[in-house]
Amino acid sequence: TLAECAALTNIKVKHWFTLERINEATTTTTTTTTTTTCVPTTSSTDWVFGCEAQSCTDACAAVSGTCMLAPMNSIDTGAEIEFVAGLLSKMCLAGSTGSASSYSPGYFNPGMAICPYNAVDKMGPAICESAQSNVYRFCCCGGNCPISP
Repeated sequence: TLAECAALTNIKVKHWFTLERINEATTTTTTTTTTTTCVPTTSSTDWVFGCEAQSCTDACAAVSGTCMLAPMNSIDTGAEIEFVAGLLSKMCLAGSTGSASSYSPGYFNPGMAICPYNAVDKMGPAICESAQSNVYRFCCCGGNCPISP
């Protein structure tokens, strides 16, 4: 009958509105955040290649070591920093060695492939806690940090 048809149509309309409201109420937004964790590179010695903007204190702690300043401050020639870089599978471009700032000696800038070392007599000693963006430090994290073959 017409009355039954109208009643069924009314039910369907009510059901459709209810379903829409349920869908609106249960819509969720999911945001995914990816965090990249850097682990310092180690070698067969206690030299460690720190992560970008990581101090030697933090780089050494990440590999269960302790920052040792004496070997870092002993690097005062291009040959010595190139030797340390080689232990960590890093290569310096020819003629790219030179004095670093007093707070980040022995760092490696991969964008420019330079390996500056700290000339203690000119720039001051190394500091374990120093860090700077775009700087990856060579860190001595124990008692076995040779600076020459």
